[in-house]
Amino acid sequence: MMVRSFVNSFPAHDHDAIRVLSPTDITYASLAKSFDQNLVYHNETLARMEESGKHRTWISKQSEEQRTARKRMALFPDAAEVIFVASDIWVVSMLE
Repeated sequence: MMVRSFVNSFPAHDHDAIRVLSPTDITYASLAKSFDQNLVYHNETLARMEESGKHRTWISKQSEEQRTARKRMALFPDAAEVIFVASDIWVVSMLE
């Protein structure tokens, strides 16, 4: 069995983390392709991102492009298992 995991977190003090393209833009797409799966938005991750964003006033000042890039951080292969290790930190695992 092969296990692949990736961790994402967004420290409250790191405003630039949301302004740049995340490595997951390539990683999750490649992972989905290698497992012959589609990419889908993970609703629980989106909800947690929304909740954690309420405490980060700079998020409300993001451009549409920045909001779209941030939302892609919750775009995972459809059979991925998402494990929350904290309210704003998650691990995405794929089992083969």
